Amino acid sequence: MRQKLFKISLSTMLCVGYLVPSSALASTASVGDAKMTMTKQTNDALLSALSGPASVNPSQHFKVVFGLANVKSPAYAQDLTFQYHADLYTFVQAKSLIDGVAIIASENVAPGQVRLLVASQGADHPVSGSANVVELEFASKPLSQNASGTITAKLVSLGDGEGKEFQADGSKVDVQVVVPSSGGDSDNNNNNNNNNGANTDKETGKDKDKDKDKSKDKEKIIVQLDKGQTKADVSLSQVSGTTLQIKNGQVAITIGKSIIDSILGQAGSVDGASIQVQMVPVTDSNAATTPAIDHSAKVKIAGQVYELSITLKKADSSEVKLTKFAEGLELSLPVESDVKNKNLLGIYYLNETTNQWEYIGGKFDKETNTINVKLSHLSKYAVLQYNKEYTDVPADHWAYDVLQTLSAKHLVSGVTDSEFNPNGLTTRAEFTSLLVRALGLQSQGKNSSFTDVTANDWYAGDVAAANAAGLITGVTDSTFAPNIHLTREQMAILLVRAYEYKNGKSTNASNAQNNYVDAANVSVWAREAVNKASAIKLLQGRSGGQFDPQSETLRVEAAQVIMNLLETDN
Repeated sequence: MRQKLFKISLSTMLCVGYLVPSSALASTASVGDAKMTMTKQTNDALLSALSGPASVNPSQHFKVVFGLANVKSPAYAQDLTFQYHADLYTFVQAKSLIDGVAIIASENVAPGQVRLLVASQGADHPVSGSANVVELEFASKPLSQNASGTITAKLVSLGDGEGKEFQADGSKVDVQVVVPSSGGDSDNNNNNNNNNGANTDKETGKDKDKDKDKSKDKEKIIVQLDKGQTKADVSLSQVSGTTLQIKNGQVAITIGKSIIDSILGQAGSVDGASIQVQMVPVTDSNAATTPAIDHSAKVKIAGQVYELSITLKKADSSEVKLTKFAEGLELSLPVESDVKNKNLLGIYYLNETTNQWEYIGGKFDKETNTINVKLSHLSKYAVLQYNKEYTDVPADHWAYDVLQTLSAKHLVSGVTDSEFNPNGLTTRAEFTSLLVRALGLQSQGKNSSFTDVTANDWYAGDVAAANAAGLITGVTDSTFAPNIHLTREQMAILLVRAYEYKNGKSTNASNAQNNYVDAANVSVWAREAVNKASAIKLLQGRSGGQFDPQSETLRVEAAQVIMNLLETDN
């Protein structure tokens, strides 16, 4: 059956012999004149999806599968319009993937646009639930350079046996045409075999910073696992000089070039060697009830637990399991959509020796609803919600949210499991440790040049790290005075140093301190820091318009300025 498509409607399709017997339509249609009134309905649950290869070679045929999900009212007719980049691909043909369902007409209605009419052959063959419906075959054009394009299901309309029409939102799939290098490493068929059917996308990043290298070091290979897959094997010859990213839905492991180079060095021979990356969902119910280190907090899993592993598979069939990394490894995990306070979320790993979840960090990306973190080793990981409250900081306290957030980031803790002591005083050692944790500084050892800081002191590593970063100096050349209470003007100096360290640049002073009624009380050596800290909103004055520079810093004030530091942008 071939007709001009624009002369065929869903109502007409539902009345022809291909479809539902006329008795099913008696109340709404006249079969003799093939007329029927369709009533459009909205169905927010109805979904469409396109899937296909992420990359192909020039002049290569490839297939894209169109599917439907949540079809609640059995559909007997479908009107589908697909758009594609006509300068990159040519539409070849389409076929049905469901027995008893036929493509009764197809037409290229415009350049880069094809329309299909799909019909069920009788009342016993409706489309319902979730199913792959049609397969579209395209051919990439003979290009001389890489190009990226998109194939889109622009219009998706379904008709049921009662004369109702349902529409689904469109969907798309990106397919890049990759021109093979002279060595032929970009052969798409080989890529598919190496990746166990996963889709591989080799992208060349274009760095806007002209001072940065734009060579092949900017390339990234992306391997998208198919549904149900938990591992990918990627040929070492394919990833040499690149970054590799393995994706399973919104879960992603990014393996930086430094790690790839290290693996290449261990492999000996590249030919026949591969990297195997596994991302296995953990079904053990005990993982969800395992406590975090602080048992006094309310902790719950806010996403799937995954066990991650990376293995080098050498050409001689021997294997090396990679577990620890100095740098270059990143993890992205999705967050459950019903979590309201994203500030309480973080990525944790399961320490199987202590049987406790340990916090490693994480930055929330609201656009992708994921949390991203750098890893130094591989284990079981999950997103946890960490809700810590203190009896002496009620919900109506001005610092309640700040303390909840900083506790969830494991930057502050109480003086006991239940009390924070917000009006207690802060020592120089305590504030130094706060800065070190907030900036993520790594201790280089516990030895410092200060005679009053010994290796056995709990703050020794933090003092050494802060001193090495230039954040602190002693009260004399040889003493740090760790247990002396920190004044507010001293805190301003440390804050500005931390801000400039974090952002990699200095900030200009202003006359912001003149806004305080007691500006004259600020010590001469602290005025520049107080000006800077006030101007960039790192701290503010106390009541009555006073800065109160010589007063000692309260614990709750120290927490607030650390929050301010975290929220500053470059």
